[in-house]
Order: sequence, then structure tokens, then C-alpha cells
Amino acid sequence: MTLGNILQQLQHIGANPHRNGNGWVARCPAHNDTQSALSIKDDDNANCRLECSAGCSRDSIIDALRAPNTIVNDCSGARPCATTQAADSATTDQPDKQASAAAPKTATGKKQSYGLNDLYHARRIVQVHGADIRHCRKLGGFFVWDGTRWFRDETGNVWRWAIHTAWTAYRESLHNPSPYPHARLKKWVERAECSKSIQHALKQLQAQPEVIATPDSFDRDPWLLNVTNGTIDLRTGTLSPHRREDLITKIAPVTFDPDCPLPHLWQSFLSQIFEGNQRLTAFVQRACGYALTGSVSEQKLFFLHGPGANGKTTFLNTLMSLMGAYARRLPSSLLLASTRDSHPTRFADLKGCRLAVTSEVEFGKQLAEAAMKEITGGDRLTARRMRQDYFQFQPTHKIFMCGNHLPIVRGTDHALWRRINLIPFNVIIPEEQQDKDLPEKLRAEASGILNWLVTGCLEWQKHGLSEPPEVLTATRAYRTDMDTLSDFLNERCVLEPNACEKAADLNHAFREWCDKNGERTMSAYAFGLQLKERGFHQDRTRSARIWKGLRLKGTSTQPS
Repeated sequence: MTLGNILQQLQHIGANPHRNGNGWVARCPAHNDTQSALSIKDDDNANCRLECSAGCSRDSIIDALRAPNTIVNDCSGARPCATTQAADSATTDQPDKQASAAAPKTATGKKQSYGLNDLYHARRIVQVHGADIRHCRKLGGFFVWDGTRWFRDETGNVWRWAIHTAWTAYRESLHNPSPYPHARLKKWVERAECSKSIQHALKQLQAQPEVIATPDSFDRDPWLLNVTNGTIDLRTGTLSPHRREDLITKIAPVTFDPDCPLPHLWQSFLSQIFEGNQRLTAFVQRACGYALTGSVSEQKLFFLHGPGANGKTTFLNTLMSLMGAYARRLPSSLLLASTRDSHPTRFADLKGCRLAVTSEVEFGKQLAEAAMKEITGGDRLTARRMRQDYFQFQPTHKIFMCGNHLPIVRGTDHALWRRINLIPFNVIIPEEQQDKDLPEKLRAEASGILNWLVTGCLEWQKHGLSEPPEVLTATRAYRTDMDTLSDFLNERCVLEPNACEKAADLNHAFREWCDKNGERTMSAYAFGLQLKERGFHQDRTRSARIWKGLRLKGTSTQPS
């Protein structure tokens, strides 16, 4: 059973679950509990942790929850609270009608009464506004629905709704039978408007099953793209109305019009920056269409490289403007080697992001290869926001780096280089041909550019990325330029099946060669690993370790 199911059933049977620190407590349904002995904690897995201080096992607790006639005796004097589902049709302009319609019942089917307390207030908020509220502790609080997406409530919407629902309870009692005298109810409403009472009610609200969410609850469908006039299913390129149940927190500020023609200015811009190369342009279209999705199946890092004044920045800024909240600009330091420890908040902005663009790479910077593999892989990432709990999330981002300078890459393994796609921007646009207003003009063509991206996404699903020769050649040349060891082997060594060389002599010669050529050397261990990756084998004689398959120029086949 999931956390939401457990809390819902506990409320249903009157076990009074409520917040306690980083979890919940409730009366245990597996024994005659009067002390709230059951502790419930979310551990980020499909199941949550159930611990009873009286020693009841998890299985016995689950069996008691699933039993059809389980009712927990209220020995503490508190009134049990039943769970009611908030109707999807709930709106904020008919609160009285909704509050009356939500008839809470106990497990035996009788109408459930509430005490005039914070829990009663929380249940009223659920009945009136529950369809538009979610709470995720690990993402920092309440989320509310605005008709197009869910967004973090940083402007006090839930607080105002708490005040609103308190008064609707009183107004409802004026026209409908109520178990409470009007004077008592009015006094409670006046007390419920106090800040402290609202805080307590919202704390109770956080534990209500209807509003509980986890980080994985949001933006879970990688094939949906939210835009201003609906939600695009990127598998088919079709548009549907916005839906609460999709739990989408992001929106691209663009209207999807499948009949909008491809804008002439965008086509002209692409032709200019890619020098009319249709194969390269089609590849970039597929890569950018792939970036619309939440899929990370390709595990790629796209590097837009070339001298200045070639349209790289304008191209990426146009995509970021179009994708809105789905795009993030990241510091290039996230992927560059540093002597400083990384902070756990560095990945937090990547949750739900689809297009992640880094800033310009400075000359001479080295790629942080382990971080690059981690951030372009498909494994779940762990992050947290400032002063909040850690959470895990499934990556959805595609990294686009750009710069006039390529970062230094020391690694030579296939697992690293298969991830890199170098996209050449070789053109230099003369200053007299540069249109300073081009970014603004391209933003005006957003609907047509979105169609170009959706078409690219559909093409990617059919054909994959299918890197053209221009990308493969540029990436291969980059790899060769970064391969210091390959240059050393070509200049200083003879590669022969029967050759061998002392490991110490080979390592010493490599260090001398690096010093002479201004190259950065590596440790003996790293040097050995790279030789093994190239198929050379190490052995031991009576006097020394040797490498088989190569020797230094000017030496014999056998080491002395």
C-alpha cells in the first residue's frame, strides 16, 4: 500500500493520522491502541515504513487496514475523521454547495460529525478546494492548480482559502441544519481566522490523503508538453485540454497551432547558421525535438561549437524562450572540473527540466567526466533545495553546451565519448549582416517554430538522432585532439605484436614527452589504464613489470 492509501484508510477507520516531524503518527489498527503508537514514514519507495511501538508487525497492520469492518475505538476523546474525495468539478465560486455535498461517512456508512477544531477546518478546506491543492513536503510546500498547470503556492492562495472555508461553514449553517449552535460556530470562525489557528489547520491539511503528493507525482508523463492552449501528446503531435490529473507543473508560453506554416525568418536563420546544410539542419531539428520530451534514452551532451558571431546564442535563446519553464540555464561549472566540493542543491533545478543550457565555456577548462556521465545518464538523481529535505527524481533534461572553446577531456573511454555530439557552427556572420532585433522577431514566430520542433520530435521517434557525417567527423576530430596518449604513441613508440617495454621506462618517457610538448601528464595508474583500454597487456618478468605490444623507438624488441 502506498503512503496515500495508508493515510486514507487510517482516516477512514478513525485512527486519526496526523503530522509528527518528518512523518505521521496514528492509532495502530492491529491492537487496542490509545497512544498513537503507529509511526508512518515515506522512504521514497513504493511502500512506506510502518512501525508500531507496541510491536505489531507491518503485515498485521496492513491486514487490519484491509479488513472490511475494522474500526479503531476512539479512547483518546478525539473525534475520528473520515475521508471524502474532492470532486473534480469543484470550483471556488460555489463553496456552500460543495461543502454541503461532501457528506463524510464512517466505515459503517453513517454520517460522520467533526469537532470544531483544526482537523475539522482542514477537512472543510479539502471539501471545498481539495481538487486544486496538493502538498509535497520534499518540494517545499503547497501546490495549487491555476487552470493550466500546478504551481508552488508562494502567494498565499491556500491561506486565503483557509479563511474563506471557515466563513462558508458559518454561512452554510444559516440556511441548513447544523449540529452546532450558530453562536458557537461563529465563535469558532472568529478563532479560526487567527494566524496561529490557520497554521495549525494547514498543518493538518498537509496530512490529508487527498492532497498528499511526492516529487514523483508531478510531471510524470515524459511525452506531455504543456502549452498555453492545451497539452501536446508528443507521441502523436495532438493537442488535448489541460487536465488537473496530469499534475503538470510547467508550461511553455506558446500556442500550438498545427496549421501554422513554418516561418520564413526561422528557415532563413537556420540556412544561414548551418550554411544551407540540410543534413545538419535535419539532425539539429531531431535533437531539439527530442529535447521537447522528458525522455533521456539517447544519453547525449550536445555541444554547439564555433567562433563568435555565428548564431549559437541566438539559436539557444530562442529555444529557451519558447520552452519557458521547461528550460533552464545552468552554470558551466556544473560540468567542469573543480577543486571545490559540489553542493547538493546543484541538481535541484533539473527536476522536470527538459532543455538545460550551460553558459559559455572558458578557455582551458576541463570537463568533469564523472559528473557529465551522471548528469547525462538515466539513473535517478538526488538533490535538495536550500534548507529542505533530500529527494530523488527521474532525469528528463538534455544538456546543450555552447562556446567558442572546447573543454579539455582527459578520458578516452567509449562510455564517455559516445555521449558527446559536437555540432559545428563554422559560419561567421559579418557585422553588417547581423540583425540586432532578430531575437525579438524570432520570438514572434514561436507557434511556427514549435511546429518545427514537434515535427523534429516525430522524426526522432521514427529515425533516432541519426548523426550526420558533419557531426561524426567533428566529434571524432575533437576526440583525437584530446587524446594526448595517442600522440605520444605515434611519436615515441613502435607498435608490434612481439614488442615489449619496461613499464617504468615507458612511463618516464611519457612524462618527458608531456613536459617537452606542454601537455598535462597523468599518474602512472591512469597511464596504465589508458594503455589497457587500447589493448596493451601488462606482464611481469623476474626483474620488472613490462608492457606487451609496444616499445620505445630506438630500443630492442626485448627489454634489457
